[in-house]
Order: sequence, then structure tokens, then C-alpha cells
Amino acid sequence: MVLTTKQISSLQFVINSCFSKMFIIKCDDDMRYCQNVFGCLPVADIVRRRTCKFLQKFDVVANVICQACTRR
Repeated sequence: MVLTTKQISSLQFVINSCFSKMFIIKCDDDMRYCQNVFGCLPVADIVRRRTCKFLQKFDVVANVICQACTRR
């Protein structure tokens, strides 16, 4: 399932709201700084990294299956 830009923005909004309420932050720069300090990457970056990781593993598995099929 591919996440749409709207879904990613909605997830990021939830994270931003939590940080805003926990630390009483209003400024976007302060929000990003706080999230960085706590190791909370932007949702778009997380989705991009996980997609790349999945595709790399998928590529390895697909190569193994193709090699097994061509040996017969």
C-alpha cells in the first residue's frame, strides 16, 4: 500500500500536535528541533526509508526466485 501525500501529512500533523501539547511549542522551528533531539524523524522520511529497505529486500528475493526458476 502506498501512502498518499495527504495521509503522510495527516500522520505528521498527529506527531506535531503531540509535541506541541507535551512541550507547549508553537513555532515550527522549535517543533523540528525538539523532534530532532528526541530522534523523531519526519513521517515522509520514515516512509521513504522503509520503502527503500523493502524494495532492496524484495529485489534480493526476486533475484533468488528468478535464479531458481531458470535452473530447471
